[in-house]
Amino acid sequence: MKKIICSMMALGFVGFAACKQPNTDVLYIEPSDAVTSTITYCYLEKTTGDSKEIPSFMWKAQGAYPNEYVESKEKQIDSLRCYRKDDDTIYAFEGWYYDSAYENKLTSNKIGVSVCGDLTLYAKIVEREKREGDIVTASIRYEWDDFGLGQEGIVRMTEGISLPTEYVEGENMTLPKLKDWKQSVKVSYRFIGWYYDANLENKVTDETIAKNRTGNLVIYPSIEIWVG
Repeated sequence: MKKIICSMMALGFVGFAACKQPNTDVLYIEPSDAVTSTITYCYLEKTTGDSKEIPSFMWKAQGAYPNEYVESKEKQIDSLRCYRKDDDTIYAFEGWYYDSAYENKLTSNKIGVSVCGDLTLYAKIVEREKREGDIVTASIRYEWDDFGLGQEGIVRMTEGISLPTEYVEGENMTLPKLKDWKQSVKVSYRFIGWYYDANLENKVTDETIAKNRTGNLVIYPSIEIWVG
């Protein structure tokens, strides 16, 4: 009797071991719900209604504009800037939309958890007057009178200096001073200050664009020539 029991137990162990052997004919893949889809950005051109690339001046320099997102998870998209077109008009960003008809808007600039698939996000950009609360970026351009400087003089007096090409209306912006330049033993050029006008009558006080300034600016340097 003992021999029979031992034999049955041995057979049972062999059978158990056989059941535990891996099935080499089946490939098992770990399931995952992390599906990644792409994001592209555009806007509709006002006159033609065609989809266009968003102008570079509308993007925020430090903004987050991802080119992909994980489905079933929220994804934050930064706003675009409001940018000064002219004295009367700004380009105003009024939200991201899933559709070109501007009917299905992203809530709080976030891609929702129920969204799936590759996306094209449409920026609603309108031309209008500046309104209270708008944070508007405007351009700065520099106009060089000759002063006898020539291109070499401009290069020498601005060498290593980063002149800002835009400012935010309502915020102070300090402009760097130019370098003095000794053209020869007898001729030197000295930077005096920045002005808002070509007649050099309206000075940029302390080289700082005041908070009450608005609009795209043309800035003029005042340069003194020393001979002798």
